[in-house]
Amino acid sequence: MCWTCGGDMARYKLSYINRARDAALSGGAWASTLPLNNAIRGSVSRVARSVNAAATSTQFAVDLGRARPIDLIGLIRHNCTPAAQIRVTAGTVPSGADLYDSGWASVWPEIYQTEDLEWEDDNWWTGTVDVEDIDVTRVDFFKVLPGFVSGRYWSVYIDDEGNTSGYVQFGALWLGPTWTPDVNPSYGASYNWTDPSEVEKTLGGAAVVDERPAYREHSVTFEALTDAEAFGKIEEIQRRLGVSGELVLLPDVDDIARAHKRNIFCRLKPSPVEFNIYGRQKTSFTFEEVVG
Repeated sequence: MCWTCGGDMARYKLSYINRARDAALSGGAWASTLPLNNAIRGSVSRVARSVNAAATSTQFAVDLGRARPIDLIGLIRHNCTPAAQIRVTAGTVPSGADLYDSGWASVWPEIYQTEDLEWEDDNWWTGTVDVEDIDVTRVDFFKVLPGFVSGRYWSVYIDDEGNTSGYVQFGALWLGPTWTPDVNPSYGASYNWTDPSEVEKTLGGAAVVDERPAYREHSVTFEALTDAEAFGKIEEIQRRLGVSGELVLLPDVDDIARAHKRNIFCRLKPSPVEFNIYGRQKTSFTFEEVVG
């Protein structure tokens, strides 16, 4: 039996409650056919899109109805460029920043080391994502706060006025708490891209391809859950989400360079909780990326 734990090991987080789903959004300027409220309803393919790329149009306020503990903020399936900046605040009054202020930061952090790039690459100096890669990257932004912030009023400011699309858009807003297990998943966790496309051969030998979007899967086993975790958080996750609910998986919050590849907006395939050894329980999860 092999458990990972403690010290310098990865900090594994899940966020399975999205408080933004019940929030009231306002501010900025958004297309009438793709309104801001699209970000808290339905499919991530039905985006919220600003009328232009002006910073005054791409900001918005969030009212959670009452103070809620939050330590994860996400913009899922956004089209922000490598030059985009974002600022998030929380206050005791609308537009306030007395509870939290992230300051302005890049939507795209440094994700490459110089040894990963060639001198001729456009992004050699910055280490940020290459513009050409954005179209083939399923793009999500997640910000983990230093600790829980209990606030009702949140504001998101996006500065991407040079966006060549002429607007900023995103498919979903995430505001929620995270949970970190006492002990990380066991060694042997797997990660892969699954391609559900089908290829058939005609009688003449030609390939007929029914192309479908690929998605990421991450499978883990927790072998050292306490009773409080197994019948607290794990039971709540299974009960709340079933197989259709959405969550955010952050396998290692300290791995900023590969966060865009490892963090997943996903659904869950749970397994039963097994009584493992005295005082420790076991369960397995497969996280399947939400495509649309």
